Amino acid sequence: MDIVYSLATNYDGEELKYSLRSLVNVPHENVYFVGGFPIWAKNVVHIPTTQTGTKWQNVPRNLITVCKDPRISEDFIYFNDDFFVLEKVKNPAKELNLYNSTVQSVLDKLSKRHSFPTNYMRGMAQTQELLKELGKDEPLSYELHVPCVFNKDNFLKMFDIEGVSNIDVLHYRSLYGNLYLTGGKDMRDVKVSPRNGFNGNTGPFLSCSDSGFVYIKDFLASKFPLKSQYEI
Repeated sequence: MDIVYSLATNYDGEELKYSLRSLVNVPHENVYFVGGFPIWAKNVVHIPTTQTGTKWQNVPRNLITVCKDPRISEDFIYFNDDFFVLEKVKNPAKELNLYNSTVQSVLDKLSKRHSFPTNYMRGMAQTQELLKELGKDEPLSYELHVPCVFNKDNFLKMFDIEGVSNIDVLHYRSLYGNLYLTGGKDMRDVKVSPRNGFNGNTGPFLSCSDSGFVYIKDFLASKFPLKSQYEI
């Protein structure tokens, strides 16, 4: 199974180096970067794309490009640059089938944090409404900051569903998970940010916001001190 990262055109973040180092814990074949390609990377297949929209528009477009590329395995593992795998994964299709309660419960928590709905929240609500129209009475939220497995054909099918193109901030992970995944495991999110900090307690996965990387950099450097095969 291949691994795919979607990157902004001029990406050069340090988080990605540690994410790549953490791939020693994930069985995989090739690694692909779609979008950007940092100058320090090697042994990675680059798929350049034109990115002219918001990040919420660019990432799904990047993944559509991936799903149309015959070189990439039919099932692939999708990573963000700030996803880190801290423990061995033996069966990605099973162990990376993860969700975080229901979409409504996540919306309720976000509503308490924000005085008005953000674009992200509006997109979540719209995705939930679409899923209900498709017969999913209580949709689950797959918007965790952890790797996940996509099937290329199923991912492309999502964008043929009426109404998907009308959602500016499509929660494609939740749409995909509710339509095509069964079983799975409910877990808390693992994203570290200045708001929640980092107390050193970890599980199999770790992630961070752009401003949260400083809280976990030393931990990652001690966990993965050696360069990966994907760094010059």
